[in-house]
Amino acid sequence: MQRSFSNVKQKPAIKDCYSIGEILSKYKIAESTLRRIVSTNKIPKYNEGKFVYIPKYAIDPFLKRFIV
Repeated sequence: MQRSFSNVKQKPAIKDCYSIGEILSKYKIAESTLRRIVSTNKIPKYNEGKFVYIPKYAIDPFLKRFIV
């Protein structure tokens, strides 16, 4: 599944994003797996203070298969 996020110009609201910890808890995947998915698919991520956020619309399609 290849999607291009290069046309994303504005940072989405925090309520429309997951923190890295939220993704790891929700999908029960390893941090290294998440890192690989984000970098391979060029999924945008945003720093806000000490947290990194990933838009829900960008990560959910890739991680739906991890829900058990």
